[in-house]
Amino acid sequence: MILICGPCVIDSLNDLRIDACEISAMADKYSLDLYFKASCIKDNRTNLKNYSGPGFTIGIQYLEEVKKQYGMKITTDFHTVEQIEVYANRVDLIQIPAFLAMQTSLINAAIKIGKPIHIKKPQWLPPYDVSNPVSKVKDQSKDIEVFMTDRGTTFGYGNVMVDPRHIKKMKTSDCDKVIVDITHPQNHSEIYSADYAEQLGMASIAAGADGLFIESTYNPMIAKCDGDSMIPTGQLYHYLNKFTKLYRFIKNG
Repeated sequence: MILICGPCVIDSLNDLRIDACEISAMADKYSLDLYFKASCIKDNRTNLKNYSGPGFTIGIQYLEEVKKQYGMKITTDFHTVEQIEVYANRVDLIQIPAFLAMQTSLINAAIKIGKPIHIKKPQWLPPYDVSNPVSKVKDQSKDIEVFMTDRGTTFGYGNVMVDPRHIKKMKTSDCDKVIVDITHPQNHSEIYSADYAEQLGMASIAAGADGLFIESTYNPMIAKCDGDSMIPTGQLYHYLNKFTKLYRFIKNG
């Protein structure tokens, strides 16, 4: 089972090391295909006062340090062609944010790097249309692996819902792996609860997802970005134990 997991944004090297240590240990315990994620830059902040990360020059160095220390694959968000051209050769998975999933220039730049590409499904894009960004990759290179993550679909104002039926439809789009984000879909009227993440994870795996996208840090209360939507790493063992048991049961028939 694929696990794309880590904090929303890099807060500091020390924080990143703590998260990487705990998450890599869980991935080893449950034999997961881990891509440790953390954004160097979060370019879609609500206002200028919100923390957006240390930047690519420092952030990539930090990610490479934890990759070397814990022997895991790394990924981060890319927002511009220039970022991809300069830094994408230093990660294992090129991640394109949901708001930019239809940007042909970004996809073309990522293809030139020759590494797997992870596209997050925009919340406004129906599942049967994910074939559009996927085909932009596959029409140019059949050999590049494409991950597509469902981050939910907008239902009215402020409501993002995950529909497990979308997984089957997305699997017909020629993407190689369908992942489901279980920590971001939320209702505008409530603070996100980790209880929903467990339910979304179990439902997604039961519906055929190849893996999960989970934002997690050791102490969400002190996180500089999106603490409300991150799961404490201390709770991940409980969730991953359930997720991996269900995943293997389904795969083994």
